[in-house]
Amino acid sequence: SLVVRRCKLLLLLSVLAVLPALEFAGRIEMETGLETFVSEDSRAYQEYLTYAEHFAGSSSLMVMLSGDVTDVETLRAEDRFSDTLRDDSRVGGVRSLASTIRSITVVQSGVGYLPANQGEVDAIIDALPSDLRQAFLPGGHYSFIFVELAPHVQESDLEPVVLHIEQVIAESAFPPSVNAETTGEAKFSVEMKKEMSKSLGFMLIAAVVAMFFVLSVVFGHVRRPLMPLLGVVIGTLWTFGLTGLLDVSLTMASMAVFPLLIGIGIDYFIQFHNRVDEEVRKGKDAGRAVISGMRSIGPAVGLAVICGGLGFTALFMSPVPMMVDFGRLSLLGIVLCFFAAVVFMSPLVYFTYRGRGARQDVHRAIRVGRRGSHELPIERLLGRVSLFCSQHPLPIVTVVVLLTILGYVYDQHVNVSMNEKDYAPPDMPVIVQAKKLESILGSSTSVSILVRSDDVTAPDVVRWMSEFGDYVEQRHSIVRETASLADVIAAANGGVIPATGAEISQLLWQMSSDMKDPYVDGRALALMTVATDGMSPEVSRKFIESLRDDLRWMAPPPGTSATLTGGEVLYGGVFDALTTGRYRMTFTGLLLIFVTLLVVYRDWFKAVVPILPVVLVTGLSGGMMYLLGMKYTAVSATMGALIIGLGVEYFLLVMTRYYEERDRGEEPHEAMRVAVSRVGVALISSGATTMGGFGALVLSAFPVLQTFGMVTVMIFALLLILTFTLLPAVLVPLDIWRSRLRNATVPGIVPFVRSQAVVEETKG
Repeated sequence: SLVVRRCKLLLLLSVLAVLPALEFAGRIEMETGLETFVSEDSRAYQEYLTYAEHFAGSSSLMVMLSGDVTDVETLRAEDRFSDTLRDDSRVGGVRSLASTIRSITVVQSGVGYLPANQGEVDAIIDALPSDLRQAFLPGGHYSFIFVELAPHVQESDLEPVVLHIEQVIAESAFPPSVNAETTGEAKFSVEMKKEMSKSLGFMLIAAVVAMFFVLSVVFGHVRRPLMPLLGVVIGTLWTFGLTGLLDVSLTMASMAVFPLLIGIGIDYFIQFHNRVDEEVRKGKDAGRAVISGMRSIGPAVGLAVICGGLGFTALFMSPVPMMVDFGRLSLLGIVLCFFAAVVFMSPLVYFTYRGRGARQDVHRAIRVGRRGSHELPIERLLGRVSLFCSQHPLPIVTVVVLLTILGYVYDQHVNVSMNEKDYAPPDMPVIVQAKKLESILGSSTSVSILVRSDDVTAPDVVRWMSEFGDYVEQRHSIVRETASLADVIAAANGGVIPATGAEISQLLWQMSSDMKDPYVDGRALALMTVATDGMSPEVSRKFIESLRDDLRWMAPPPGTSATLTGGEVLYGGVFDALTTGRYRMTFTGLLLIFVTLLVVYRDWFKAVVPILPVVLVTGLSGGMMYLLGMKYTAVSATMGALIIGLGVEYFLLVMTRYYEERDRGEEPHEAMRVAVSRVGVALISSGATTMGGFGALVLSAFPVLQTFGMVTVMIFALLLILTFTLLPAVLVPLDIWRSRLRNATVPGIVPFVRSQAVVEETKG
């Protein structure tokens, strides 16, 4: 009644709330990088921070040179590039072939310089240790300059830094025969944010366009079929605003929430609109139709929102921050869309049916009433389908259960993708450069070992590094090489590690920072690197566990510790989250929903029935992923929460209407026929619009979103089909069985019913 009495005020306040939402939406920032995959509170990440602060920097940029890269003029240009950046507080260090040659001349002559003679340059390059040669000169026509950014440089500051470095490259006057391209983590982050912003805008427009056409086609039986689109736009704008107000960044996963929200949230608006239209077709005026419709459908939709929210809440268990953000924004979005459906959509529907055309609706209701039916042709079709399925449940349930078992089995064989670069558009310039780089260097990965001790330069610690490196190279065939402080010291001492600490200290004092800084920081920290061939996530996880076993078997000297770290190690936790963690989150969400339904209905039967089909669909989705050759990612791993959220809603709305008809005295089969015929069109409309929202993801430039969109469209098409087929085949027979069981367990009820039937028959 408040909606009817205060409709103008509610509409005005809803529209005015958009203004601050737009203001706060402008504060939203995009986020990429390792922090979106790994929790900053985890111990592994804290170890990584130590590694990054002392050895890897906050981020890095790499300049790839091609052409006459060993020419003296090219080396001088590298020198000019380094000199220009040396005084920039945002740059932590620059390493290049030129700086390496300077370091070697310091050791040889005590003075660091760049030889003017090409022959002397070539001689120094020929004598370089293999690890330095591989780092700076992987091919005769390629060379690399490594720019480490200072630890205080934030991700939001990367773009101006990258632009400045590219400007310095242009001003360093490299010879015309040399081509310079920038790549690396910093460049990737900058380009990713631009692509994410562009892709998000495109997906939102595509989702709105899809909603327009879908609503025009499947929701045309009501007046003003496009009104739900206006409502969901209001709800989405509110969500944008609150996201900015709460300072929540958008990741590759969470940016998918907004086009999805248009598809998911519009369901609530369609349900309210459809129920009011149904009441009007029965002959009620606009006010009574809105009040009656909200009272009838409101609690069911509200409970569906709670169940959907619990499904998304299960994502909070994930150790992957971008999955948590996806759950948080999805929960926020569906709550705001439901609120918008109540305070904005309902008053708008009231105005629509109260105004011009209301009399035609009454006349239409009278004409339909004279024909004895309020059903549309599509409603009659859906009713017949559900009636058939409820009368022939065994073959339907058997087929679905068998396919589900197969789905769960083959789901274990679906591959996992954790590489952020695999998630990005393949035509991004930095990705194209990365592929070019891989063709030069080959596919490889690296695991870092952080060594702590009172004195990591002590002879016994340095010898352990050398011996452990040799042991790892011999034991693991996928290891290309290891590198450590021991290799640098040996290279500077004729291939031999000095026997005393004083000799080691003297060598380190003579070395330039470019040679020793990658492997040692003071006397407390040192770094070892293990370079390997490219590995799949499963192989990488097993290799890291094997390295941990190696460290236990060949432990460092007393007072010294060695810890695995680096991106490859951190992604191991992501692998677990995308495999066993998926099931844990999905079934936790189902358990929360079961408990909620049990509290609401106080009936275990009504609590179990809506979630049983969801369990089956979850298994079917895994089988579909396997058949289509797709991989689980940090985005598609959220699919279980989406299936729970929307699947339970579909089944819950049909079940609620089924028991509404049962309470009116309909027998089970007829109650299901009426229930599906009444809510079926609204479910098809909301399902089609949901698939339209997910379909917008297929048009994204990001392969990870394309895959997610494609799979979810198929999954929700399957959910709709099972709502009209599997649910009747499960609910009606179980309800009949339950009713018979109740009657049989009440003493005297069966004889009494039979005796009454005999009396009635005699009277007849």
